[in-house]
Amino acid sequence: MPGAAFKYVRAGGGLAHGTPIPFNVSITRAVERYVYYWEYVPHDLYNGGKTYRRIYGTPVGGDGVPFMGAVNSANMWDGKPAGTVLFERVEPELLRAQDGNGLRWRLAFHFAYAPRGWLDLFYFDPVVPANNGWYRASASGTFFVVNLVPDLDGLYCVRDLNQLWNPN
Repeated sequence: MPGAAFKYVRAGGGLAHGTPIPFNVSITRAVERYVYYWEYVPHDLYNGGKTYRRIYGTPVGGDGVPFMGAVNSANMWDGKPAGTVLFERVEPELLRAQDGNGLRWRLAFHFAYAPRGWLDLFYFDPVVPANNGWYRASASGTFFVVNLVPDLDGLYCVRDLNQLWNPN
């Protein structure tokens, strides 16, 4: 993490609100990795289609930043709260269609779940340890709730990851 590029921020302020985050801040997170499979995806939906563009983004001047590498902006359909799921990667597998005519995809979506969330860092106060606590990391120095974090302002971009399975 680049030193002083991000600041600790918290809703309503707090002791470290606006303090630059120093170099080499690291925190151990409890993380669970899991995979969801989407079977029998039509060939054109992934092969350059809407799902592909949603996952990988669009070229410069296009309509979006990729979902890959983003954190969930809304509660996931499986009950995981906003800000706790990171979309790590997709593994596509091209298969022959069930009826033998044409091709289908089997998509393996890889996620990492951190119950504490992905957008906050722990502030260690070297003078008064009682001041330690979790703060959102922000490039602008402004606190945003998870679903409103602007691109390039937080540690990760946020996207509604439930849209990964939306064919429209």
